[in-house]
Amino acid sequence: MLSQRSIPCGCDPQTLILTPNMGIGQNIINAMVDMRDDGFGGKTGTLSFSGGVKAFLTFDDCGRVIGYTLADYNVGTQSSVENILAYI
Repeated sequence: MLSQRSIPCGCDPQTLILTPNMGIGQNIINAMVDMRDDGFGGKTGTLSFSGGVKAFLTFDDCGRVIGYTLADYNVGTQSSVENILAYI
């Protein structure tokens, strides 16, 4: 089973860091969280924005994120991923 969620984020034009729930203005980027059953009793997924996967996610049985691995290692991406995961 696949579950998807779109999260509108404001993008700081100087740092390029995304912040959820700041969806007012011109610099809006939609982050997409995909979650699916992994076939072994767990749930995994991805966090994507700006045209690519930025993090691989692991969820608990209730759908809460319990871990992630960055797919793109830079400070802006890490800050954006942490902001979005704190929001969901």
